[in-house]
Amino acid sequence: MPSYVEDNRRIETIGGRRHILPFQSSTANLVTGNILMVFANYLKGKPGKVYMRFQVVFSENDKVFPDIVVVCDKSKVKEYHIEAPPDLVVEVISPATYAVDRIDKARLYERHGVKEYWIVDSENHAIEVFLHDGERLRNAGVYADIPRWEIEDIIGAGGNSYVYEFSPSMFSDLVIHVDDVFQELTED
Repeated sequence: MPSYVEDNRRIETIGGRRHILPFQSSTANLVTGNILMVFANYLKGKPGKVYMRFQVVFSENDKVFPDIVVVCDKSKVKEYHIEAPPDLVVEVISPATYAVDRIDKARLYERHGVKEYWIVDSENHAIEVFLHDGERLRNAGVYADIPRWEIEDIIGAGGNSYVYEFSPSMFSDLVIHVDDVFQELTED
């Protein structure tokens, strides 16, 4: 079973270094739930499965709890963890997890061959998608429901595309509408 600290926060280890995960904000929680629902609805009756905050064990020194993982090979899924790289990983960043998600986890996912990695910024309504090219994760695009100039101010210029919808690399018939990911954040 996964390890927990006394207040039920999850402990991750990356390169043998422990990280105690902070509690997720209500905004980040809504976004995580929205992404989970998109994948859960899409994967009904298909071989892939989506999990939320389920432990992924790459090695004894590398155990993490991504916000969302999609696994197409059911043999990777054990009772209490996933034992091999998931096909897609989503991290919903916060100020407290920004460096770990952008640097430490990105390197970990790159090293272990995660095919697709999303960094979701719930505060700025942006999704960065990285695809593994066999050697490393490369930026495949930034998707947002805000103007391009605002995105460049937030994360810097770059990326290969900028649109309001996209498809995960392994599910070309699934269209992710950025406003669906961030719905309820702008509705009042």
